Amino acid sequence: FGPPLIYSRFFTEREDMEALIAGIKFVVSLEETEAFKASGASYVKIPVQACSGLLWGTDEYWTCLLI
Repeated sequence: FGPPLIYSRFFTEREDMEALIAGIKFVVSLEETEAFKASGASYVKIPVQACSGLLWGTDEYWTCLLI
C-alpha cells in the first residue's frame, strides 16, 4: 500500500477556471478604487518564470498562473 491517490478534478470544467479568473480580475480592479489609491498601496507584479511570455493581467496569464 501507499498514500491514497486523490483525483481532485480541478479545472475539468471550463467554468471553474473562468470563475477563478473573474475573482482575480475583481481583486485586481480594487487597485483603481479611491480607497486603494488613497492608501498609496499598489500590487507588486512579480513576474512568474513559467508565464514570462504572457502579458500580466490577461486571461492567458492568469490561466498559466493557476495551472
